[in-house]
Amino acid sequence: MLEIRSLSRKHAGNKQETRRGNTQRTRRKHAENTQRTRRKHAVNTQNKQRTRRKHAGNTQETRRGNTQETRREHAGNMQRTRREHAGNMQRNTQNTENTQETCRKHAGNTQRKHAGNTQ
Repeated sequence: MLEIRSLSRKHAGNKQETRRGNTQRTRRKHAENTQRTRRKHAVNTQNKQRTRRKHAGNTQETRRGNTQETRREHAGNMQRTRREHAGNMQRNTQNTENTQETCRKHAGNTQRKHAGNTQ
């Protein structure tokens, strides 16, 4: 155990020195990589923007016509849905009335059930 400890103490300084030099080198290396990546990404962004500009006119034209058409289509669907749902609404109203009636019917039971518990 003692030998290992003394060995590590002996070499501790060397490790520090070596690492110090490498850090500088690594820093430079990484800086270069970062720069390269930055340049690459910048080009990608420029290309994206160029494509966007190129296609901008087309999108506008196409979308303009379709919007009208789609709007008309959807309007028809809305009407149909509204009619369909109208029937449901009436049914729901009826259900509510039935529920209230049932509540009134069963009200007496609740009274009877819990009558002894009130004390």
